[in-house]
Amino acid sequence: LKSIVVKDQVRTKFNEASIRELAANIESNGLIQPLVVHRERNKYVLICGERRYRAMSSIDVENAPCFVLEKKSPEELMAIQFSENSSREALHYVDKADGILNYQKATKSSERKICKDLGISKTEVHRSLLIAKMPKKVKEAAKAYGIEKYVLLELDAIGDIKFKKKVERQVLVGEVRKRAELR
Repeated sequence: LKSIVVKDQVRTKFNEASIRELAANIESNGLIQPLVVHRERNKYVLICGERRYRAMSSIDVENAPCFVLEKKSPEELMAIQFSENSSREALHYVDKADGILNYQKATKSSERKICKDLGISKTEVHRSLLIAKMPKKVKEAAKAYGIEKYVLLELDAIGDIKFKKKVERQVLVGEVRKRAELR
């Protein structure tokens, strides 16, 4: 594990209780699914499996089975990472949105190409890009207070600046969590 480098991942929110539970399971049963790493010269960069990596690190495991990728482009690695994380423990929609935006920036892809590369609908790509471009404090509030993604989408669509600022203040303190609470 010490030779694995962890860089920015798609997932930014981790449930510590879930990590502890996973660590206990790994202690009892071993690691069922290997980590996915990419060989870059003399080091290995974690691509998939940060929850497993964190769990094993917490119980002082020294070695872990790894699936080693080689000679992949940054774009290919981002697509693999996004696909893996989207199918795992609930990836927060803000993390997913940020992952899609990062993929778009790295690949300079159109929304249509992102749909094809990542296997998600055009509507989902479009909505995710809108959310990803919102202020960081709004996205952090969405994660902290469990705010529905449709609240952020409605906020983005508000044309009246004064009303928009009012709703944004409510979002920042968690007063609005569901679309029905918008007023």
